[in-house]
Amino acid sequence: MRLNAAKKLSLICAITSIFAFFILLIICGNENCDEMRTGEREIQIKLNEIGLRAGDLILRQGNGLWSNYISQKNLADHRFSHVGILVREGNAFFVVHADCDATGNGRIEKTSLEIFTDAASRIGVFRLKNADANLCAEAAKSFVGLPFDREFNLSDAGELYCSELAFRAMEKAVPDFKPKTIELCGKAIIPVDAVVPSEHTTELFDSGAK
Repeated sequence: MRLNAAKKLSLICAITSIFAFFILLIICGNENCDEMRTGEREIQIKLNEIGLRAGDLILRQGNGLWSNYISQKNLADHRFSHVGILVREGNAFFVVHADCDATGNGRIEKTSLEIFTDAASRIGVFRLKNADANLCAEAAKSFVGLPFDREFNLSDAGELYCSELAFRAMEKAVPDFKPKTIELCGKAIIPVDAVVPSEHTTELFDSGAK
């Protein structure tokens, strides 16, 4: 049976959407595969200088093949492709973020700040406005060990992807926070830049700024 032009177009669109969704799955959870290291020492020095706090949001652009693809899916700010929440233990900072392999199997991890930034070509730090950021940090820590949300289902808070984790942590400190979403493969997905809106956050640092 031959497909008419409309059916062929519909099939091509469906295949393209599935491919895009698969790429989103890989990038949102598995940017640790990036091996290139760019200006690590300089970034660490600058991060120390700005006075990091628990509850700050840390964003990165990866060096991987598909990082640019996912950052282009952002609403307006296309600098970053991944996000985590800073937590502090003693004098050390860690990043709570979603991590998975290429099949979508993974969980919420607590990673050292150094390792998190090693996998980046660009780093940004944002701070909550007029909110208790410690509530955000404590919420993030409570998510460690939860499964990665391979279905990108916002109605299930028991599984999280990167920007969904940031949203769930932020809403503990900012109860009225409702991030904007995009639609991909029929699902409402929170893009990375949606969790750092100017009305709720202040940008402290961008390693790529001129």
